[in-house]
Amino acid sequence: MYSYQLPHGAKGNISTDLYRSFNQYFYNLPLPFLVYEARSNYDYESNIDNKVIKGNRNRIDDDRHGNVEKTVSLVLETNLDTSNSYFKVPVDITVFKVQPSNEQKRQFIGNKNLIFTLNGQVHGFEGQTFISKDLGFNLLKNSVLISVDCNYLPVDVMQEIFMSNRTHIKQGKLTESFRSEIINIIKRDKTLKKINEQRKNELIGKSSNENFNSVIELLPKSSEVFEFLKNNSNLPFSVSKKKNKNASNKKSDKAQRSQLSRFPSQFKLNLNEDKDGKKIKAIPLNQGGHVNIKTDVEDDYIFRSSDAGKLNIEILQKTKVGESKGGAEGKSPNSPIKSIKVDLSGPSEGNIRLDIKPTTDAKVGDEVEVTVSLTSPSEKFTCQFTVRVDEKIAKPKKTEEKESNQYPNPPAAIKAYENTNGDKGNDLSWDAEQLDWNGNDVVKVIGGDTDSKLLVEAIVVNMDSFVLKDFINKNNYTKEKDIQRISNKYFQLIYTHSLGLYSICTKMQKKPEDNKGSEESFDIEQVDEFVSNLTKSYASFLLYMDLHNEEVMKKMTDDD
Repeated sequence: MYSYQLPHGAKGNISTDLYRSFNQYFYNLPLPFLVYEARSNYDYESNIDNKVIKGNRNRIDDDRHGNVEKTVSLVLETNLDTSNSYFKVPVDITVFKVQPSNEQKRQFIGNKNLIFTLNGQVHGFEGQTFISKDLGFNLLKNSVLISVDCNYLPVDVMQEIFMSNRTHIKQGKLTESFRSEIINIIKRDKTLKKINEQRKNELIGKSSNENFNSVIELLPKSSEVFEFLKNNSNLPFSVSKKKNKNASNKKSDKAQRSQLSRFPSQFKLNLNEDKDGKKIKAIPLNQGGHVNIKTDVEDDYIFRSSDAGKLNIEILQKTKVGESKGGAEGKSPNSPIKSIKVDLSGPSEGNIRLDIKPTTDAKVGDEVEVTVSLTSPSEKFTCQFTVRVDEKIAKPKKTEEKESNQYPNPPAAIKAYENTNGDKGNDLSWDAEQLDWNGNDVVKVIGGDTDSKLLVEAIVVNMDSFVLKDFINKNNYTKEKDIQRISNKYFQLIYTHSLGLYSICTKMQKKPEDNKGSEESFDIEQVDEFVSNLTKSYASFLLYMDLHNEEVMKKMTDDD
């Protein structure tokens, strides 16, 4: 067994730091083990001197305290563009409920949001940057744990990816290709995007748009300013608002989830038959497609450690019309040519999705028979269909969008208070699930998704911050109109400056090839946290400088 290093400065006994670290590193243990606190002279607060280590996978499956919000099971099929045959990589995703002080991150995630496991043990990991930057789900970075099971990787691929220290993975083209395919299959599933949107709507949706007209006046109607805030040549928050379908679908989603069973009783392929009674899915040679299978089993059916089922995919390469299977260049007549690869996601809310892509061996006219089976204690469910490779389709021509002369709506302006008591309209309170604030906090910037045109979607400003209260007290503002004027000024300063800081830092962290005219970039991993922490000190500076500027301007006016 390797000696894993505990977090720097860890002082807890066996029931705290070591317990959490063991469960995080030994993700999927076949058997639990017991650890004891044997330091006789060690002074610790807890009375617990022993603890059972089960591994986070088993803790997630048990979920005795109701920490888990959602589990997602995916299967990536790939050969990573190597000479190996295609192999399957299970990817398990767990979304935890937000808890006070991000307790879910301390208990289950630590600094390991993405873990690569061999025989249930972590051999490499990445932190929250993978969730917020690579996947683009900023509001899930403290709540998501992704496990990539590498047991089925070919030996040469393992040697190329993993280092011997069991804590890091090698950097190289193969690793980048592996990461890229993991990112793509997670994004295709849409589950994390949906949860990220739900959490965003919990913040933004509670705010009214009544502040938009006043806030837009804070930003100069200058093309230079808006060019500065553009993201990928688009205005950062210019996007046509679509009707929110989530609200209308909430009842049906809840009803569907309540009908899901521990074991499946249905397994129906969502694919129509042709005139000959065959179920055929056609995919173009240069693109992919997908099919859905309807079921009624719970989401964690193939993920859980007990009473789990197995979802299998069998692919039978048929002979191409008018040709034998063999004879391809560099292949013997008897060697099978695999024309497609299939990635699997689900079950998720009663749906299993198969993403189908042609391989480099595929040719027009190839037909592949796909059989999908799901096991259960009572019976084995099976469905079958044929995939046909068709001619390439032309990619849609990109049309240049005409720039609009109208200025866009700004990011939603949200005010937060220590306690709303129902008299602050739709504003937030400190104990809101996505805030968990106190008087030291000043601002929270909610950035847009990576595939969105929005650079910033909303800005939350703490109107009961210690900075604002301290400024009002030290400058002896006692009249209600003066306090209201200073509060409004504070809100405007924090809103506009945090928007500018976020935009600057986002552009500075881009890669040099994406940052035209600049030869360097800076590594700012979590821009939203950086701006929030910076503003805690910067807010006081802004208030005093604004007060000083008013006095200077008044003096200059009097002199004139």
